[in-house]
Amino acid sequence: MRARALKNFDLNMAYFSQLDAKEFEHHVAQTVKSFSRIRRVERLADWEETGGVYVMVLGEHRQVYVGQSNNIRKRIKSHWGGAISISKAVFGRVDQSIMSIASFRALDTTAIYATEVPGFKRDKVEEDVESSFDQKYVLNRIDAGRPDDVRIRFMALEARRREL
Repeated sequence: MRARALKNFDLNMAYFSQLDAKEFEHHVAQTVKSFSRIRRVERLADWEETGGVYVMVLGEHRQVYVGQSNNIRKRIKSHWGGAISISKAVFGRVDQSIMSIASFRALDTTAIYATEVPGFKRDKVEEDVESSFDQKYVLNRIDAGRPDDVRIRFMALEARRREL
């Protein structure tokens, strides 16, 4: 498993490095601008107890991660602090597995954008924001929305893949 995870890491890093940084920055700016309620997070503490949709930008790697939570601050911090088990590092084939957001830390995150969204609308807003990004820049491993019992059973089949 360790060898597979290291190979997948190397393949993902090579994939990220071939993406154009200026094109990525332009794409992020245009996408964020198209959602009028999304704003840049200046202080993560201001998002404690705030539910909504967030976008983590990993500028050096030219990737974004789109998520939703009842407590945006707590959720983002869990991405930064959680350790990914070696058995979950590769999701599917080594040459197609997208790295987990948990593989990155706070120093990899160059910007965060968020919008407050009522719970019953979050799945739709998350889906709209995520699908507005060119998929070569999206780090999410599965489609937006809360997985139900059926989706959980078939998540490995639903996993997003990219040719690395």
